[in-house]
Amino acid sequence: MASKQQVKIYGKTYTVKETGSDIPISQLAEYVDSRMKDLAGPQSRMGTIDVAILAALNIAQELFECRNDKELKEKENQKVFTDIDQKAGAMAQALSRELKP
Repeated sequence: MASKQQVKIYGKTYTVKETGSDIPISQLAEYVDSRMKDLAGPQSRMGTIDVAILAALNIAQELFECRNDKELKEKENQKVFTDIDQKAGAMAQALSRELKP
């Protein structure tokens, strides 16, 4: 059974189940809390729901940017691997031709 933990986000305490992730739920809660506090600022008149929605949108944007960066790097890596494979094949053929009696 998953253990439960209390976390505090934007002044409210929540009891949540650990997900089994390598990232502790407390660390995730601290991140969400800090994003909400950053958005609200000290003089904010926004309600909690509005702050939470804006924080969720900002976090979603960060997630999508990370996904896009990862996909771009994977494509770049694949091109490098393809180039290396082609060059290795060409070198193997050249060696084979030179070593034939």
